[in-house]
Amino acid sequence: MKSIKVQLSIFLILFALYVSFLGKDAIFLLSLGISLIVAVGADTFIAYLKTKKIVITESSVVSGLIIGYVLSSSQAWWIVALASILAIASKHLIRFKARHIFNPAGFGILVAVFLLGASTEWKGANLWYIIIPFGIYFVFKIRKQEIVTSYLIASFILFGVQAVIQNAPIFNILGYLNYFFIFIMLVEPMTTPLAYYDKIIFGAGAGVLIFILYLFGIKEAELLALVFFNLLTPLLNKEVMMKESIFESLPKENISRKQFMKLCAFGIGSLVANGLLLSSFSSTALAHPPSDIKITYDAKTKILKAVITHNVSDVKKHFIKKVDVGLNGKEIISHVISQQDNNVSQTVSYLIPDAKSGDVLSVEGYCSLSGSLTKEIKVSE
Repeated sequence: MKSIKVQLSIFLILFALYVSFLGKDAIFLLSLGISLIVAVGADTFIAYLKTKKIVITESSVVSGLIIGYVLSSSQAWWIVALASILAIASKHLIRFKARHIFNPAGFGILVAVFLLGASTEWKGANLWYIIIPFGIYFVFKIRKQEIVTSYLIASFILFGVQAVIQNAPIFNILGYLNYFFIFIMLVEPMTTPLAYYDKIIFGAGAGVLIFILYLFGIKEAELLALVFFNLLTPLLNKEVMMKESIFESLPKENISRKQFMKLCAFGIGSLVANGLLLSSFSSTALAHPPSDIKITYDAKTKILKAVITHNVSDVKKHFIKKVDVGLNGKEIISHVISQQDNNVSQTVSYLIPDAKSGDVLSVEGYCSLSGSLTKEIKVSE
């Protein structure tokens, strides 16, 4: 229990049980179980090849659990399994100075999304009242509070200014933040900087980059920004700069750590300025996926009803653009929508005559700007 990774694993398992109970979603637990077992198995196998010892690592448990939370549970089981294998492989193969470069779970999920066509769900990411208190505890235990603080400040400045420009309620920003990403994935100890100012650069830079990616409607902005700044971490870490880093071949007078810090600060400042400039000229609203989907199915009338929560300021410019309905993992309806019902939600109803007791129905809502959310229910009599 002294290990922070053991504590995090216990939290993620208990939280998964709560999320599953809340949404009556046993499929989520099954998908999470697959990602966990495969991640632990892959890591144990690779470790055995290296040391001839069977060891279950805490990091593989955490990686497997995170993948189970982020990937949509309606995915084919082999996609979830392959994402876990890719995550563990990246930890062992993509390394620099005895440290893995990428957040394993983030890397595995990102590859699965862009190469295998996987979709993300971010289970429980909107349950801020649970994630934030526990997240703060974990962040302070691993001494990464500077990353979270600088990320939140950069996000509030950029999204706040954009909200003012677009006459949107500024406190809506709180509902758009991905708290699971911020408190669980962004701060992974091995792939984030060690020094105080480096952590600020990492957090603020990630926040700025995510804002810009959202502005251009690029999906999985959080994961892309995380991977990008993971790549920069070896340059930000003091020991890499001071010892046998890529700078050792350069004359010492060419670049110093202080000059490098100034360049990073200038770069982030430029990104913030460009982000604000883009938002002032952009006609798009605050990009964010739906925050929730409430699904009901009447076995007598065979009618599926879904209420997709999506707070927006302009239903014609920012809305739920498409709804996909699946039956047992197979898409059966794809509904394109031109504007949202109201500023709070989009309600849809469909006749599903083929659904029977025990079947799984899924509803995925797509934001017109960026992001999607999937929810499922099990049909009962």
